[in-house]
Amino acid sequence: MILNKENMRNKKVILILCLLVLVSGSVQAQRLKAVQNEKGRYGFMTEDGTVVIKYKYDEATPFKDGIAKIGKDGKYSLINEDGEIITKRKYTYIGEFYNGVCPVAEGGNTKKGVMLTTGGLIGNKASSNTGEKWGLIDKTGKEILKTDYEAMGDLNKKLIYVLKGKKFGFIDSAGNIIVKPTYNFIGSFNNQGICWVNIGGKYDKKNNMVSKGKFGLINENGREIIPAKYEDVGNFPVLRDKKTGALLDEAAFYTKADQSAFPATKQEIQSLLLPKPHAAESQLPSSRVDYFYFINKKSQGLVDIHGNTIIPLTANQAILPPSDNMLRLAKVEKKQIAKAYYDLDAEVMVRISSSEKGKFGAFSHNLAPVSLDDELYFIDKKGNKVIGGLSKAFLSNEGYRVVQKGSAFGAIDSTGAVVISIEYTNSLTSVNNGRLGVQKNASWFYVDMKGQIVSDKYDRIGNFHQGYASVCLNKLWGAIDLQNRVVVPLEWQGVAPIVDPKLIWVKKDNLYYLYDGVQKSVRLKQGFANASNFDNEMAYVMSDGKWGIIDPDGKVLVPCLFEKEEDMVLAKQYMLAEDKKNLTEVEALRVIARFDPDTNMFKITSVIPDKHWDY
Repeated sequence: MILNKENMRNKKVILILCLLVLVSGSVQAQRLKAVQNEKGRYGFMTEDGTVVIKYKYDEATPFKDGIAKIGKDGKYSLINEDGEIITKRKYTYIGEFYNGVCPVAEGGNTKKGVMLTTGGLIGNKASSNTGEKWGLIDKTGKEILKTDYEAMGDLNKKLIYVLKGKKFGFIDSAGNIIVKPTYNFIGSFNNQGICWVNIGGKYDKKNNMVSKGKFGLINENGREIIPAKYEDVGNFPVLRDKKTGALLDEAAFYTKADQSAFPATKQEIQSLLLPKPHAAESQLPSSRVDYFYFINKKSQGLVDIHGNTIIPLTANQAILPPSDNMLRLAKVEKKQIAKAYYDLDAEVMVRISSSEKGKFGAFSHNLAPVSLDDELYFIDKKGNKVIGGLSKAFLSNEGYRVVQKGSAFGAIDSTGAVVISIEYTNSLTSVNNGRLGVQKNASWFYVDMKGQIVSDKYDRIGNFHQGYASVCLNKLWGAIDLQNRVVVPLEWQGVAPIVDPKLIWVKKDNLYYLYDGVQKSVRLKQGFANASNFDNEMAYVMSDGKWGIIDPDGKVLVPCLFEKEEDMVLAKQYMLAEDKKNLTEVEALRVIARFDPDTNMFKITSVIPDKHWDY
């Protein structure tokens, strides 16, 4: 075959093109990294050292998802791994991408290429930004929200606040305007997805509080569930006793002398109707009920989470937190305080006595306690008296309530029916796992909710917990299960509450040993001065006055070197977060030094222990 010059030329061109494609593909197949030359300029090169993007930038970040940030003379842009600039170099700030978008800013004060900005803090703090304008771009560099805003919130929220002309509005993560800038102040969204807003309010800089103006509530879809036209708005927070953990809208127990769940005077009601300031940027408290109140001119109303009116504005009427879906209403009338319950399920008002001497409690498991005319009794949700003549009633649990008549104890269910005969000389204070511990004469035992005796008799007993209970006979402790089977023989000084029958802490000679209730044998021969139940295969233990962590086989995960049990909580949290199986002494000391400020605090005249200098 004879090749002419034209054919030869064409084949050379094709060969060169093929080589270029191969070289280009080889370069692109390699990851680029930002590098700095001797003059302090940044560029990008491949892993084999080939410079792909020249050294001409003051700043450069590593590529992430195919995009890197470059900066020169205080202005930033983005490039891709082909070296193509995908945004104009006009931004004084470019943030991190979140769900495909990132915040950008133009203008504002800079110093040596560093943006002097608050990042757009919410509420009153927005005024402290430095003149920049904020917007959003996507990964193609397209501005999906123009840089027109003085401040912008975090992108990891369903709604993102923006500030324009000293007014707040909201956008979604795609840059769509959901709520036009309308509000002078806003809070933050709480666990219910609700946020307070304010128009025309005043900011108290000293106390960081917003007051006056008109308050309202919006949800995470941008819908006003309460329009911003009221003196105050709010919800009903979860309030618990710091010591017992019991909900404060229901006392730990009721007697004839207990306080009512209703305000008793006109002054108490009026104090509940006074508008209260909101801490700037604050969330409404966490709540377990999706109802919200609004106040105007000593009147109060209620809406549900969808904005439906439940109770219209009513003058001189206070709404108290619902319990068991029963609101409590107290209204100032001519010469008395009118009291009522409102059934949120049946949408029915249940009026009760207005007697000043009457004390009415919150509902729990369909019943509410009433102390009236020197009698303690319970009413149902229709206001009917279901059981009376009581002297004491304890907290409801599992739908049952321990009650006392005179000197005798028993239990009722959520209808007020007696399920355990009121005949025992003493009892534990609550039903647990369908069992109640009761005493007759000198012996303690358990009965079920049919009133049947379901255990042997003992000198002392504890509440059932996760199917197990500790029991004592002749000063020796053990444990039984719900079938009255002995899980731990009665031969110990004490038994800790049981969570896992294979991992039970028992006490002998003032030391705790790990006992296996399935194998009926001591699992660890080493005793500890103190110990906690296992969680995530870890238990805190104390030896020689110092705390550490072990696993169920007794393997030391954190050495017993620490003064405080709280330090073990920090160590455990760190191990779980970092997926570490154990910590050496050095690692543990570093974790505690990092997360426990008290560990690093010494008096000015103190000698710092040598071990602290390394951590």
